[in-house]
Amino acid sequence: MITEMNKKSLYLKISAVLFYENSRDERELLAAEKAGWNNIHVIAPKGQESLYSFYGKRCYNEVDLRPLGNCRLVKPIGKMIAFYKYIHIARKLNPDVISGHDLLGLLIAYLSTIGLKQKPKLIYDAHEYEMGRFTGSRRSFLKSKLIFLTEKYLIKKSVLTITVNNSIYEQMKADYNFDFPAVVVRNIPVLRTIDKNRTAYIREEWQNYMDLTSDDKIFIYHGMVSPGRGIEEAIDAVSSTGCGGLVIMGNCDDKYKHKLVSLISKSQNSKRIMFHEAVNGAELIDYLAAADIGVVIIKPVAKSYYYALPNKLFESIHAGNPVIASDLPEIKRIVQKYDVGLICNSGDKEGISREWVSLSEQNLEEVYSHNLETARKRLNWQVESKKLVNALKGLLFNRL
Repeated sequence: MITEMNKKSLYLKISAVLFYENSRDERELLAAEKAGWNNIHVIAPKGQESLYSFYGKRCYNEVDLRPLGNCRLVKPIGKMIAFYKYIHIARKLNPDVISGHDLLGLLIAYLSTIGLKQKPKLIYDAHEYEMGRFTGSRRSFLKSKLIFLTEKYLIKKSVLTITVNNSIYEQMKADYNFDFPAVVVRNIPVLRTIDKNRTAYIREEWQNYMDLTSDDKIFIYHGMVSPGRGIEEAIDAVSSTGCGGLVIMGNCDDKYKHKLVSLISKSQNSKRIMFHEAVNGAELIDYLAAADIGVVIIKPVAKSYYYALPNKLFESIHAGNPVIASDLPEIKRIVQKYDVGLICNSGDKEGISREWVSLSEQNLEEVYSHNLETARKRLNWQVESKKLVNALKGLLFNRL
């Protein structure tokens, strides 16, 4: 029921990164709407509003993250200007609740409340394990200590922390040696209907491109194409076994793609591997369902990767695809609990190849279809979001 309180109470989301349809941020906002927050505002980088122009319930303020351009001399000053603008807009909006995307979003949210008599309540929307985040290089001791102290302080200032799995929640409690109000909401996407005609068309295109027969299995990696995500291991598995085809779908920077292309060119089975650009969330299920097996071979290159429970695992399940997946704790727990694929050590090339061949030779429908359907019904945002809806409803009506 929409009351006067619902209309006036403002839920503010602060993100320093763009987020897309069916992203975790978007699902949080949908949960807030379902909880009764009808006045939702977003502060995000320039370009965000155009991604969601069809939503009428939200207001957007966009911030140019590089207002002075990309010149190395002025870029730091531009970032400071953008940082200040975030804080200025947030203070002006006078929200009741601010949800900060990761630690930077939470820091902006907190700074915007300094000096206010009526302070908004803060939500820490932690997308991964911040202290173990993979940055491509090792953090300095000073930077790690600063992040530790900042996160510890801001968690205490937050009325709610949203974490993506139990392992990260328990690790954060151990790091800071105190408990804190939290809700564990796994990164599970919205369940969508598969367009079987479109899926059949996509599959035929891929088979033709990779010169596959109808009996060949198609493996698919989807998501960010970057190091540490098992893409090189998947290429090696196709190359060494000659089993099936591999679709690598997602955005990739030129330097890493060049490395992958070079690796593929050395394979005797290079024809069996193809790249495909990223597709939007609404279409993704049709592309995944055009394949047979999902690739979720995350490498534990950082603590955050070790605790990973990526949405690609659940998206594969929704598409009806068993997975070849890493033996990392959270991933392994899901795969084994629902028996929806095979587990391997991401550092064991021979082991990956064995499981690759095994899945290539199995009758997947006979072995996995029932389990995948069971998992699909339980592991979707429509079910998972209930915990978050209840928590956000509590903030609105109980004023935690």
